[in-house]
Amino acid sequence: MINIIATGELFVGYGVRSIGAVITEIIREAGHEIQVMAYLITSPDFVDLLVSAAERGVSVTVVINNMQEQPQEIREKLLYATRKFNYFVVSEFCQKHKGSLHAKVIVVDRQKAVIGSANFTKQGIEAGNHEIAVLIHGSEAEKVARLINRAAKL
Repeated sequence: MINIIATGELFVGYGVRSIGAVITEIIREAGHEIQVMAYLITSPDFVDLLVSAAERGVSVTVVINNMQEQPQEIREKLLYATRKFNYFVVSEFCQKHKGSLHAKVIVVDRQKAVIGSANFTKQGIEAGNHEIAVLIHGSEAEKVARLINRAAKL
């Protein structure tokens, strides 16, 4: 199953849910694992949701393009989480691979994935920008999870 989700007053409503609301919901429902691939994270609230999941015992993997390109507050929150939880892992794509990671993906329990144009910023996932994404369920989410694992471990 695929659901279209979005941000922006022109897109949300009329049967289309908010990207931010969906991301918050699936992170809060996570039981075992959350995987994130991102070029940019500037939303402290997004990182706080990931840390809250780790506090519940959920394994979190974040593959980010370049840690130094993230705001200092985000870097500090991510590094704090990696020190506090041995199952909260941050991997820098640019340190391991050629090219740039420009993905914007979150996978929860290998069963749900949000894939879209929105960076994990307040404007991208809550308000300000007009973004479109898809929420996918089932085996296709598992395929995305395998791609994230590959990027994190190589």
